[in-house]
This record gives sequence, structure tokens and C-alpha cells, in this order.
Amino acid sequence: MTEKATVEKEELAQRLGEDADYDQLYTSGEIEEIFSNVVSYYIDPEKCQACMICAKKCPVDGIEGGKGKIHVIDQESCIRCGTCLQVCPQRFEAVVEVTGRDVPDPIPEEKRVVVRKKKAGKATE
Repeated sequence: MTEKATVEKEELAQRLGEDADYDQLYTSGEIEEIFSNVVSYYIDPEKCQACMICAKKCPVDGIEGGKGKIHVIDQESCIRCGTCLQVCPQRFEAVVEVTGRDVPDPIPEEKRVVVRKKKAGKATE
């Protein structure tokens, strides 16, 4: 952990006597920086294969989707734990870490059907 991160952690852990004392911990610029660096997670609709792994592992049931349906993270219920990123299969890499910018809007419900590519050499009817 960097020295700056250690100091921030110690400041956040303080219990002060008066509410006004908390105003002295951070400048408004430092507060803005802290919030702009909060990590969010997003499921790339181009990469999601609706495997259900992230949805099943999410500790707050914050991922909407189903079998054959592109998954979407409900940003309001997400606790930013990163479980979805950790469990998304490497071959898909569908979960993206977003920092310092807004999470893209979810795709519309009617466009959330996964279209799987046909394997080469398979006959189609």
C-alpha cells in the first residue's frame, strides 16, 4: 500500500468528537478525487455470452440476465466488490473495470439476446 493510501485509510478510520472536525480532514478537491477514482464494473454486451457465472456469484444479486440473455449490472445495487470481474471466464473477459468516468448505459432489453457465432465447418439447416 502506498504512503498516500495508508494516510487516507487512517484519516477515514478516525472518530472525531464534533461534526465540524470532519470538514478539516479533506479539501473539496481531495473529496472529488476520491469519488472520481471509485471503481465500477460494466459487462461489455459485445463479449457477454450469458453463461450466468457472474450472476450466480454476485453477493447482492445485482446482475440482471438469464440463459441466452446478455447480463447487465444494476449499478444501484452493486457494492463494487469485483466478484463479477474475478469470476468472468478469461475466454470472454466481458466484465470491465471502469474508473474516472461514467459507466456506459445498459443496452435496451430487446437487444440483450446473445447471438452465438456458428462454429466453422458445421453444417447449417
